[in-house]
Amino acid sequence: MNNGLQRRIQAWHARLAKPRTLVLRAEGPDFADWCAHHGGVACRLVISSRLLHDFVFEPGLPLPDAEAREAYARQQFGHYFGAASQRWALASWDGGASALQGVDLAALRATAAETGVDLSSVEPCWAPLLRRLAHEEPQWAQAQRAQLAWVEGAHLLWLELAEGRLAGLRSQRLEAPTLAALQAVLAERAAPRVLLLGFGLDGAMLPATQGVRQIGRLDGVEPDAELFEAPRESRQPAPDFLGTRLPRALLAWPLAITGALVLASAAQSAWVQHGEREAARAELAHLVQRPRPQAAAVSAKRDDGMGRALEVQALLDEPWGPLLAEVERAGLSGRERIDWLGLDYAASRGRLKLTGLSPNQGAALHLVDQLLSQPGWSHVVLGRFETGTQGLSGQRFELSAQIDGRRLGEARP
Repeated sequence: MNNGLQRRIQAWHARLAKPRTLVLRAEGPDFADWCAHHGGVACRLVISSRLLHDFVFEPGLPLPDAEAREAYARQQFGHYFGAASQRWALASWDGGASALQGVDLAALRATAAETGVDLSSVEPCWAPLLRRLAHEEPQWAQAQRAQLAWVEGAHLLWLELAEGRLAGLRSQRLEAPTLAALQAVLAERAAPRVLLLGFGLDGAMLPATQGVRQIGRLDGVEPDAELFEAPRESRQPAPDFLGTRLPRALLAWPLAITGALVLASAAQSAWVQHGEREAARAELAHLVQRPRPQAAAVSAKRDDGMGRALEVQALLDEPWGPLLAEVERAGLSGRERIDWLGLDYAASRGRLKLTGLSPNQGAALHLVDQLLSQPGWSHVVLGRFETGTQGLSGQRFELSAQIDGRRLGEARP
């Protein structure tokens, strides 16, 4: 049997098999070695907290879908971790996002495919653990306040729950991988309902600590894979890196807009040509009875169609990359960030209107100053300013500006 056929058979077996759970850690086991010894099985891959960066969103942000959540999270990770973070794979849920640091997701998928392993999911370790505990400890999960402490040696992952909803997620390094160091941190936090799990410490059981209930031993050399076998049908988050879209290129916004406008231009041209044909037929049919009024009607239709075509052409000619880059850059230049809600642009007149959320009026005024300092921007005026509505956090504002596309394009080629 040739290798290609054998791999296909293994892949079919893997899809039908019950997934095995593997915890991927920096210390091992090596994923390629594991796959080489487990061809034809399905793998549920769980990522160690030490290979993750997690971010919980502030409530009320207008992030309606995974694409919006991941774009916002990528922006935040870029702010804190620099350009390298833009290549990290992301997995999001309704309230936040996790990023893979030091793990090449494409390489994992390629390794699995080459060895006939079906990679069924790739999740941050806290997600299946939280789902399992929410199922087994429903009173704890639905409490007004509850906490989960997951420890991997000297690394502590701390989850905050508020009435069953994940409200906080952050990492902390212990002074040493010891029970004493862990107890000192837990005593300092003084949380009321903590479930404690983990491995890699110098002892099995934490001394009695108020508000803390331990599940399992803490002195294992590796995590218990069974802890992460949990149903996905749960109210708790289930972020999966396999569902991640590839990061958009830097010019994704202008390219997407330009593509849409090209289609709009083609549709507009077809509409204009169709209208002209119909108008010409009508003019010919009624030439004897009503020649002059019909000609006027045809002229009006042509003028209207040409006006729309010119507007579309102006949009196509606009340097969208520099324009959108300046808007994003100005919103991040101050101490406090601006969240954008909408953009309306009349290219033929060079008039731009932006709608956004600002933490305060000072941040919005700083934004105006930043835009006025850029080539191609003039008459930047802050308009309506009001408290955000419908769950939006911050103050909603409108801003108008005059754009000189030629200068903008020259400033940012």
